[in-house]
Amino acid sequence: MKEINELRKNINEIDNDIKDLFLARLNVVKEISEYKKANGLAIYDANREKEVIENFVADFSEELKPYARKFIEEVISISKEYEHNV
Repeated sequence: MKEINELRKNINEIDNDIKDLFLARLNVVKEISEYKKANGLAIYDANREKEVIENFVADFSEELKPYARKFIEEVISISKEYEHNV
């Protein structure tokens, strides 16, 4: 069994990776927002949101799917809020 400090170090490294990926996602969200505004498209696209969620959770075990779904739904919610504000 690994020591708690080693496990916490692993979590910190993972959190840094998540932070980098989240920033990259928000940068693309900004580009999408600009595209939608320039082309008169709505921010919310229910079909696209469903597709993103289903693609995200597809590879998770049944045990983890509810947590993965909750995670990506929150990421999408934050992304829509940011898209609306930029």
